[in-house]
Amino acid sequence: MLMRYSLFILVAFTFIFSACAPKHADFVVAKIGDEKITMNDFETAYLRTAGGVDRALQDSIEQYKNFLHLYVNYRMKLKDAIEKGFDNKKELQEELINYKNKIGRTYLLEKEIYLPGMQKLYDQRKYELRVSHIMIRPDSLGEEPARLRAEGLLKRIKAGESFEEIAKQYSDDTFSKPDGGDIYWITAGIIVPVFENAAYSTPINTVHPEVVKTPYGFHLIKVTDRRNRITEIKAAHILVDFVDVNAQPDTAGAFATMDTIVAKLKAGEDFAELAKQYSDDTYSKPNGGDLGFFSRRMMVKEFDEAAFNLKNVGDVSAVTQTMFGLHLIKLLEVKPFPTFDEERENLRKLFQQTRYDEALINYVAKLKNEFGFEVNKEFFNTYSNLDSAMANETYFKSETHKKFGSMPVFTIDNKSVIFDTVAARISADLSLAHGDLNLEFVSNALNKIKQDFAIETKVAVMEKSFPEFAALMEEYRNGIYIFKLQEDEVWGKVVVDSLTLYNYWSERKNNYGWEDRVGIQEIYSTSDSLIKVYHAMVVAGESFDSVAVRYSERSEYKFQGGRYPLIPKNSSELHMLAWDAPKIGYLSEPIQNDGGWVFIKVLEKDPARLKTFEEARAEVSGAYQEELTKRLEEEYITRLVNRFKPEFFYDKLEKAFRSE
Repeated sequence: MLMRYSLFILVAFTFIFSACAPKHADFVVAKIGDEKITMNDFETAYLRTAGGVDRALQDSIEQYKNFLHLYVNYRMKLKDAIEKGFDNKKELQEELINYKNKIGRTYLLEKEIYLPGMQKLYDQRKYELRVSHIMIRPDSLGEEPARLRAEGLLKRIKAGESFEEIAKQYSDDTFSKPDGGDIYWITAGIIVPVFENAAYSTPINTVHPEVVKTPYGFHLIKVTDRRNRITEIKAAHILVDFVDVNAQPDTAGAFATMDTIVAKLKAGEDFAELAKQYSDDTYSKPNGGDLGFFSRRMMVKEFDEAAFNLKNVGDVSAVTQTMFGLHLIKLLEVKPFPTFDEERENLRKLFQQTRYDEALINYVAKLKNEFGFEVNKEFFNTYSNLDSAMANETYFKSETHKKFGSMPVFTIDNKSVIFDTVAARISADLSLAHGDLNLEFVSNALNKIKQDFAIETKVAVMEKSFPEFAALMEEYRNGIYIFKLQEDEVWGKVVVDSLTLYNYWSERKNNYGWEDRVGIQEIYSTSDSLIKVYHAMVVAGESFDSVAVRYSERSEYKFQGGRYPLIPKNSSELHMLAWDAPKIGYLSEPIQNDGGWVFIKVLEKDPARLKTFEEARAEVSGAYQEELTKRLEEEYITRLVNRFKPEFFYDKLEKAFRSE
């Protein structure tokens, strides 16, 4: 009994200690006063530069320690910024708000419209539908009679009449009408979205329960088949034309030739060789009938149907007749359905072109409902453009501004938007055609303005809905604060004047010197015979500059008379040659160089020496500023360390990226 009790106590304590033990992410790796830096903080920051967990696991404890010190410095600076009241500095908060408004709209539309819309489009495009429709155009009847007619036909079909027969009798689509409304195979992204969405929501061999309105008219939609979509296939074919060698119709001869080909195929002869021998398609014949890759609806309907119905690579179709003649089709390859990431750019383009506008309208309507959007009807009932006020800076001097400027136009999120704000928005929005602020113009412009306000209202609170965006804004805020601190504590204190730089150089002048340098001119040509001609011209007394400008083929130096700047002798083979030349003005013989021929003239030699202050000034300035910046940074960090007294727990770093 005692043993069982003791065992129970042991198990209980084990459970308690296990439950109380901190999780890996909660290990404290450092402290700044009462502020804890956890393993999660450390690992998250480290991975931003490490390039992934696998790479981070290869790093040493020493690398972790160095990074932890840098990270603690960063966190001390942020703590300093808060204590200095950066959260209340107007200019910093305005910058943060401007950035939030700038990227918030893009982020919001990406998350709420683009990605869901692209995903829906991708999911739909995994399938293709065979669809029939009956279209009633409002052209002659007018919209309401056309709608009533379409609804009447739908009732007849629901009552049992044949969809196909009604299509042949009543449809205004002359292309599909003879085939009972069949518009063949479709996939999402090729027809208007409202039609596609209706089709994709309709089961096979059923009619969509409602009349669908598109810009082309009113539609009754029937889905006759549905299958997994094949994006592209590669196929070969053998074509036998319906005309003979004399260009005379010969259908019987075509069938006889095709019978011969089929028999040879069955006997085991090679499809590609038969295509080379018999096919009348001069384009694909030399390649054994290979047509390359093609997608649905790229070929004529009969060919398309036969090709895409082949099940396995290597299968050959039955003899297929098209307007071009008789075909045998062999399936060579099937492209696998692409992943979302592979299709991302194409999906974005399709969505933008076909579905974005409607999706935006629907999303804005949702936001208006979320934020209690209300139009002030009184404004529209009383507004008048008193003095033909224009949508520009003159508005604020107008009688319209004086009478209506402070009047609410609409309310959103319990905040009234007055007409002055609306007029200013209209004036500043380049996407709106600026004109007279009459009621019609204002009403049309308000569609865009109301949309913008709805999105901006959501952006203002979107950190609550999108943790990733909240983290992005926190990172940007921290970046602004750190930049301001560096400006105040380091960069702003780096003062450079000529006397300071001269004194700095004087103490270190031996650090700044030139190597042996040489200046040359060249004339270059890819032709060994021409380079001899040019050389002879210079030897005969023509100006080197003139010959170089006219004939040298190295364009980057040609128009400078072939002149190179004074540079170290070891820069190239030509400069070494020039340095070893016996005198200034020396003219070399033509030599092979850089895939061509060249000869040079020596212009100047400058043996190794110390730089003057003016020659070294840029280097001195850079070195001085770097040294001073480093010292000021170290002094600032020392002040922070003395103030916040950070503590480090290096032993915990042994478990970094190794949670178990």
